[in-house]
Parts: sequence; structure tokens; C-alpha cells
Amino acid sequence: TSAIGINDGSGNGTNFLFENKDNLDLTYGAIYVWDKSDESNGEDNYSVYSNASPAYDFQQGQAFMIKMKNSVNQVIFKSEMQIHNPGLELKSTKSVWPTIKLAASFAAQKSSTIIAFNNGMTKGLDPTYDAGLLKGSSNLAVYSRLVEDMGIPFAIQALPIIDINSTIVPIGLDFKTGGEVTFSAELINLSSECQLILEAKLSKIFTDLSQKIYKVS
Repeated sequence: TSAIGINDGSGNGTNFLFENKDNLDLTYGAIYVWDKSDESNGEDNYSVYSNASPAYDFQQGQAFMIKMKNSVNQVIFKSEMQIHNPGLELKSTKSVWPTIKLAASFAAQKSSTIIAFNNGMTKGLDPTYDAGLLKGSSNLAVYSRLVEDMGIPFAIQALPIIDINSTIVPIGLDFKTGGEVTFSAELINLSSECQLILEAKLSKIFTDLSQKIYKVS
């Protein structure tokens, strides 16, 4: 057993998503890592890593899930993916795209969705970069829809940065029990002048999440 490279920038010249891009469901081209809820983790859902995520080397002895194409019954592992690094951290901090992490929370429950920017991406489906939301047992789930929507909720959406000032991204929220939800955002590698405007469609309230939070029942 050894650590393996999962996505762009990880591994030793190849990686799991590159080798399996033709085997994975086009809208779920990512790995999904279960984050079981406990006293220190109230999310109770899947962490998602696609090629739009920071370069990610996966530690040996840990499990992850994938969603295959219906016609495929194999997955590829190659020795070139292997990395000898027994002290590897669970999450790498290699090069990071400009990214928005949008979070929704209620009490100890929290859910987040990622929107990442790179001019190699499109407003439609970018396989192994855009990653559909694989729902766990969480009561609360926030997600985006592709700008060129195909009716699927996404955990990670990759977009061209050239249109960042005019791009409108549909956001959805599933919350079974209801209550007051707090929306917040973290902007990573984006200009300090960047504004992230959340529009509440029903109330017509606009909030700059780069400056403050938004609460709604």
C-alpha cells in the first residue's frame, strides 16, 4: 500500500482522475470521502475532490467513493500514481485556483459548495472538474447548478475566470427540517476588490457575502 495522486498536480506524472476520466460518470468525475458526523464534525456528508480542487495526494489505508458510468465495470490504478510519503497530510496545500467556498449552516449542521475559476473551464460541464453532489444523510445541503444548467446539483463547479464579474451562478438549498440558515463565504486567491453577491430570489435581498453573512428562515 502507498499514498496515491488523485488529481491535477498530484502523483508522479499521472493521477487517479486522469487515468479514470473515461470510466467515471461525466457529472461525478471526482472522489468522495465520507466525513462521518461526530462531536467535532457536524457536517455528516461527503468531501469532494475533483481536478478543480487543490492538488490532492491521498493517504494509504483510507477509503473513497466514486460513481462509475453504467457501462463500465473496472477502475484503473497505476504504479505511477504511487507516492512514498508515510507522513503525508490528509489535504495538500499545493497550487490553488481562485475559489469561492459558499457555506450554509444551522446550529451544528453545516454544508458547503465550491466554485473555482480557471480560464481552461467552460460554463457547461467540464468532466473531472465539475463534480455532482453525492448526498449523504445530512439534513442540510447547499449546492450550485451549472451556469449552463443540466438539472443536476453540483458540489464543485469550475468556471472561466475571464467572465467572473458578470457570471450568475444558481444556488440551491435542501433543508428537510427548516429553521434559520446562515449563509457565509470564504474567498480564496481572489482579489480583495471581488464582491460575492447573494440574491435571495423571493425576498429580492442582495448581500455581499465577501463582507458579511446572510440569515434567512
